Amino acid sequence: MAGSLHDDLVAIRGIDTAELEGDPRAPSGVRVRLAVGADAGQVGDEVRRVLAEHGMRSQMIAAHPEPPEQPAPVVNLADYESTETSMGPSDTGPDVMTKTAESATVLVTPPLHDKSEAPVLDSVTVRQDRDVVTVSITSSDGRTATRQATRSAATLHEATVHAAAQLATSQSAPPRVVVVRMDDVEATTFVTVLLERPGGRRCVGAATIDGSVTYAVAAATWAALTDPLQA
Repeated sequence: MAGSLHDDLVAIRGIDTAELEGDPRAPSGVRVRLAVGADAGQVGDEVRRVLAEHGMRSQMIAAHPEPPEQPAPVVNLADYESTETSMGPSDTGPDVMTKTAESATVLVTPPLHDKSEAPVLDSVTVRQDRDVVTVSITSSDGRTATRQATRSAATLHEATVHAAAQLATSQSAPPRVVVVRMDDVEATTFVTVLLERPGGRRCVGAATIDGSVTYAVAAATWAALTDPLQA
């Protein structure tokens, strides 16, 4: 025997949470959040099946993206519509749920960031103007830190370390740069960064230089500050 609509939805593999709008027995809207790694197409098929078992039709619609400051923008559950299960578009626009007892508009929000996977260094951008060099570092979870330096290697290294440290740790005070050193051993060039954390504890990280020296400095900083043995 089928359970409640909500229970049957959250029982679908690949759904993290489900919210119903209106009457829980015949909601006008269903909003589900995908679990990390879930296949949206398979989840969509299962949602259709569950709604059909509860005597309802489903309408998959495209939603307008929310403003950047709003978390978890609404995205398509699937890139197709079934002619057997879909209704006509709403007169109020595609991001407004249709208020019909026998049908439900199904929306999905992206999975929440998997907290078990720590963010990593994603990209490093260096912009050089006449008097100022700007380094911007982005992490895999979408955050960006930017610092400025004068046109010298030492200040650029320091700016890079401080920007990387902002993303790699939760500490408000940046570490002190003790030394940034480049070495070449058996045709492998690498950079070593020795840092002093607030409080005096020191940590060290290294990274090979495959292209940008600044990226290598950021990678070495990230390695030093995220190594659990040096925390």
